Amino acid sequence: MMTGPDWDFLLDTALMHHHMWTTGSFEQAAEVRLRVQKFGATPEDRSRLRVEIGTGLPESGTPRAQQGVTGSNVTSIDPERRARVAGQG
Repeated sequence: MMTGPDWDFLLDTALMHHHMWTTGSFEQAAEVRLRVQKFGATPEDRSRLRVEIGTGLPESGTPRAQQGVTGSNVTSIDPERRARVAGQG
């Protein structure tokens, strides 16, 4: 999930939502609702899609493969770098 086309779909949806609220033109409201529903926006949507959201974080010593993280394009920022980026170090 969350491939390039997924992000494009969500970006298009966000633009439709923005246009709808900034212009007061709600003709696209049903389409926006359907698009948001496809990504499990509400607990009911997630139940229908059989998606479970975890509440806990994996233990820090567990290798990524055992955490169920595969092919992620998100890079973890170590505490030292995080402090530099935040301007605290």
